[in-house]
Order: sequence, then structure tokens, then C-alpha cells
Amino acid sequence: MILGRRGGFKDAIGCDSHIGGRASQQDRVLCRTSADGSMRLLVVADGVGGHRGGALAAQTIVELAGECFADLETVPSDPAGFLRDLCRQSNEAIRERSAGHGGQGFSTLVALLVTPRRAYWLHVGDSRLYCFRNGRLVHRTRDHSLVQALVDQGRIGEDEVRVHAQRNQLLRVLGMEDEVQPAQGQMSVAPCMAFFLCSDGFWDTIEPREALADMLDARHLPTSVSGWVAEAAHRGGPKGDNIGLAVWRSRPSGWLGRLPLPIGRCPT
Repeated sequence: MILGRRGGFKDAIGCDSHIGGRASQQDRVLCRTSADGSMRLLVVADGVGGHRGGALAAQTIVELAGECFADLETVPSDPAGFLRDLCRQSNEAIRERSAGHGGQGFSTLVALLVTPRRAYWLHVGDSRLYCFRNGRLVHRTRDHSLVQALVDQGRIGEDEVRVHAQRNQLLRVLGMEDEVQPAQGQMSVAPCMAFFLCSDGFWDTIEPREALADMLDARHLPTSVSGWVAEAAHRGGPKGDNIGLAVWRSRPSGWLGRLPLPIGRCPT
């Protein structure tokens, strides 16, 4: 577990993946801390386009993310721009590598960069970011998918997304076009927050709110993350999808941070 202390709170990260019921693993996850401890980077990529092409695309993303993050000596002057550059470079590299292998490979991407005061995120496709503050869901990224478009148009309800016949049709992925348009967001960070980054193999079987209290209260966050990834694989069964999950969480510093959080809220 990577654990750090910031003004008024301490934070931790953890990530894991599972092959689920598939023959190959195309999900890739990454969670890193900068050398000076001031930043965290979390990435989930879900490969699309056959087991070789999809895995290559997702692997390309996490490799580039690790390299670009390692090159940062301090918090970038434009954190959102750092994520956009990562997305652009990943898109170009996927297209180049896929062409070199004589095939096609695409991938979703959701990435989170946490600095001492703010968190910045970017996503493409249907891998999601959920943000919780004091036990409440305050943000969820909107999928770049056909079924999300149908929801936005009022033609189907949110409860139909998981079972819709066209739920796997994506409108944006990395590696398909010369340029890709990601969606971005940011917010300030504080105690009793959590960010969940996950592929559809996780959110299709686990409602992240269900895991929130355990993630905030866990003494060893990576163990909790691995447990919920295993639970998602169990619920998915023999035909379940690959699963990828990365989590950042914060708790108060001092004695308040040692209290249990049974419902995912700050102790008062």
C-alpha cells in the first residue's frame, strides 16, 4: 500500500485486475506515487479488438503512463494538460503498434492524477470514475457508448444499461482515429473522499457504493481492492468479463483517522 500524509488527511492507493471468465486478460491497471510523495497516478485501461490487439492497446497505455509519470519531478503547471498529453501519446502509440502487428487494437482509458490540493481526471470509453465525498456520490463519468447516448436521450433508463443488447458498442476509444476527444474533470481533495476507477467488468457486477465503506475503513487498501475484484469475478461467473479496479481514498489524520467508518462517512 502507498500511504501519504497531506494537510489534514492521509491517503492511500490500491489496484488489481482479474481475468474473470474470459480466455485472456485485456484489462490493465496502474497506481503509482511520485518520488517525492506529492502526487498519485491511477489508470485503468480496457482493451478492445481481439485478445492480442486489445491487450496490446491497454498495455501500451499503462506503460506510457508509468513512463510519463516517472519523468515528473514536481507537480506539473498544467495537470489537466499532462493527462491530455498522456491520452494523445497513448492514442498515437496504439495506432503505431497495432499497424506494426498487422491488426487492430483499441482501448478505453480512465486516469486520475491527485496533487496536494486537487484531483484531475480524464476518460475515454466506458471505463468509469466514481467520486465519493462523505459517503455521497458526487460525480460519475458519462460513458462514451451507444447505451449512454440512449440514456441521455431519455430512450432507456439507467437500470437498462447493464442488460441492453448493444451495451458493448463504444462511441470513443483510443486507437481508432487519428485524434481522440477525452472528457475531463477536476475537484479539490479533502478527508473522507474516494475515487474508484473501474472497467465495465467491475461496475457491471458491483455497485461501487456497495464497496465504499469497506474501502474507506480498510487498514490495508490493496487487500480490500483485491477482495472486491475477486467478488466481481465471482458474481460475473464463468462468462464474466475481465475486471480492472484502481482506488484512491483519504482519511483524517490523527486519532480521527483511526476510527472505523461503517457507512463511509467522516468521524465527527
